[in-house]
Amino acid sequence: MLKKLMYLLGEARYSVESDRDTKCGDSAGRKTLDGLLNSIDEALEAGKGVTLIREPDNLRTHQNSWRVAMERLIELETDEDKRSFWEHELRAMDAMYQDLK
Repeated sequence: MLKKLMYLLGEARYSVESDRDTKCGDSAGRKTLDGLLNSIDEALEAGKGVTLIREPDNLRTHQNSWRVAMERLIELETDEDKRSFWEHELRAMDAMYQDLK
């Protein structure tokens, strides 16, 4: 999918550049197309080296049950250091799910 997007951006860039050079007589139109070319170039540059990762099927569907299990683990833990570790992991899991929104 990313390769297709990069290809389409490249095609759009070529088309805009061709139009700018052949159909754009005034400086305002040329400036607008130059801005569009810059945006396309930035998008192409941002896409270099990007790897898309498929989200596991159960990542979102198991969120609540994993949270309940972590809370129960924290509740039952008698060692303070281990409890702190699991509390930290629960906060990290919450932050991860927040980032996915």
